[in-house]
Amino acid sequence: MNPVDYYTEKFYIDYSRVYPNRKIKYPELANILQITAANHADFCGLGFDDLQHNKQAWVMNRIRIEIDTLPELNDEVTIDTWLELLRVPKSIRNLEIKKEGKKLVGVSSLWAVFNTERRRPEALKIDADHLKIFTDLHATSLENNKIETPESFQKVAEYQVKLSDLDVVNHVNNIQYLTWCLDTLSKEEVLERSIAVLEMNFLKELSYQKIIHIEQYRQEHELYLRIRDEQFIYFVARITYQ
Repeated sequence: MNPVDYYTEKFYIDYSRVYPNRKIKYPELANILQITAANHADFCGLGFDDLQHNKQAWVMNRIRIEIDTLPELNDEVTIDTWLELLRVPKSIRNLEIKKEGKKLVGVSSLWAVFNTERRRPEALKIDADHLKIFTDLHATSLENNKIETPESFQKVAEYQVKLSDLDVVNHVNNIQYLTWCLDTLSKEEVLERSIAVLEMNFLKELSYQKIIHIEQYRQEHELYLRIRDEQFIYFVARITYQ
């Protein structure tokens, strides 16, 4: 396939990317997916620097990660990515992580074009008609979707946004939301319970020094996580365990 349309990147899973059980850290899994998406956008002429000519950037709205097997220490994996939809201001991007041709992880993600001055979504101002859209090629059994949450959550932590949490768009990088939430769980839960599906909705951007609450709601095979303050809900996640 044309690499502009169907893009592949290789990653080596080194010591810095894994937990003590030798499996890739969940935030690092999200990170290599995001790196691949960003590099594909750069390759297509739709990357951060390209969009910044019009004060724009891509931001993630939703992601669904279906995990069959987590990559482990010293694995060499490939990540394939392609667009399923490009209907401004939003785009659906699929990704698959493979090892020696075997699929380990499938991903469906929703992205929006964001004006970095006005801090709101808007139509893409760069022509993207040269890209092929794979409307019938899916990486997951279900598409990314809005997470319907229960009413009752329990506050488990409070956090103030630090400089190290910010990215080039001058808001909290989406990987940090997941990191904060997982750090509220026990070591045993993170390392010993296998996640089958990880879903995340990014609802509102978070800025420097903002104080937020991290909340949980548990069911037998599901864990809901939420980040909020007294006014807004910024992030919701749902973990479905195997």
